[in-house]
Amino acid sequence: MAIVENNYPYLVSNLKNIMSTGDKRIYELSERIITLYSEVANGGVKELANSFAWLVMETNRLQLEYELSGVYSSTSFSEAKEKVYDKTEIMKRYMLALVVTQFAWKNHFDLWCFYCDKFLQLITPKRILEIAPGHGLFGHEALIQFPQAELIGIDISDASVILSQTLAKMQSIRNAKYKIKDIFTVEKSNYGLFDTIICGELLEHIPEPIRLFKKIYELMQPNGFVYITAAINAAATDHIYIFRHQDEVKQLAVTAGFLLENSLCTDAPRIRSDSRVCSQTIAMILKRS
Repeated sequence: MAIVENNYPYLVSNLKNIMSTGDKRIYELSERIITLYSEVANGGVKELANSFAWLVMETNRLQLEYELSGVYSSTSFSEAKEKVYDKTEIMKRYMLALVVTQFAWKNHFDLWCFYCDKFLQLITPKRILEIAPGHGLFGHEALIQFPQAELIGIDISDASVILSQTLAKMQSIRNAKYKIKDIFTVEKSNYGLFDTIICGELLEHIPEPIRLFKKIYELMQPNGFVYITAAINAAATDHIYIFRHQDEVKQLAVTAGFLLENSLCTDAPRIRSDSRVCSQTIAMILKRS
């Protein structure tokens, strides 16, 4: 907190509000993230704070532009890939910042609790597929709770794969393998079927989200479970598909053949008091029929 207070005083109020809730899980999660991820950040805790501050400023700037224009700054996957995914240092900073938001943003912390309390309590996984693991936190938690399971992580970013692999080794997680690969090139004939699939905030990064739902359905065992999230009215450098309401995301899941078991939609703080747009994230637990 001292680093934030000294360098980014505008972030202090929000962090203090979150940490003062009395929920011991916030402290446990923050300690875990800071301890682990500061070791892979070149500048340690200070780099984590710098990355988070950068993300806050960038998110606010892009969100304001979106609310004024009605469009995201990137319009194609290739554009987002060129700006972010292919640039190792930018992608690493992005992932370090995002993992901090898991405890520093209340809406993201609520989603983490939903994942742990509702999804992980529902499953008994043997084979887990994590699509776009990013910083790796969600898949690692699944393997910590279910050490007998195996996990394959698929991501197009080498920075994400390296980060997830490194953090798995640091936590003595031996049954996780990560591959630099496009999920749409993954075939069940080569990878088999999975009883559990995790996919965090990828839907808004691709031009046709229904394709991702269909690919997940194709790779899933009957009666398997999916944890999947999507950002709604939420601008970012690499967001290209605009969801304007949570029902749009739910309908795509149903159209692809899934049963909606549970969901949680969280609101992000509005950047303007007169804003007509509410940035949200929806998390869904789906079951393959």
